[in-house]
Amino acid sequence: MVLPTKVKEILIEQNVETLKELDEFVRHLISTRSPEAPKRKAIHYSYIKKYVRCGKERCRKCRSGRGHGPYLYAEWREGGKVKTKYIGKKAPASSHIH
Repeated sequence: MVLPTKVKEILIEQNVETLKELDEFVRHLISTRSPEAPKRKAIHYSYIKKYVRCGKERCRKCRSGRGHGPYLYAEWREGGKVKTKYIGKKAPASSHIH
């Protein structure tokens, strides 16, 4: 099957982040539809709360306290490295995180 020209034109205009998301989406589609496709291991996420420092010299929160936050992060292992992703100031309503 040949990729339609219109699809190619749309893809060329996309930024790197969008193309990475598209790549992840296409890999997911392939893994769910193709019996020969390698099965991906389930990823175990840990949720942690962190305080962060902004780096500004005059910031009172950073000078006299723990910093800004707490902010919620997801952590997981991928390829032997620990990856983190910022979730937000508060946990989503659908989660069981307090």
